[in-house]
Amino acid sequence: MVERYRKLDDYTLVASQWFEDPEVLDNRGARIIQWKKQSGQYVLPYDCDPSIAIEYQQIEGSDEATK
Repeated sequence: MVERYRKLDDYTLVASQWFEDPEVLDNRGARIIQWKKQSGQYVLPYDCDPSIAIEYQQIEGSDEATK
């Protein structure tokens, strides 16, 4: 995954993301996210939780067992 952030103006932040995972996706993906600054609003800290990937693997494994 590649992420790029840029400030368009004093009130706008844009993130561009490109990703590929041949084992999971049939093709590449991309998305653009835009945030507008709002008075009194803040971005809270975020920590990635790697256990979510394990949960997805378990779900996929149960799908394979039912085939």
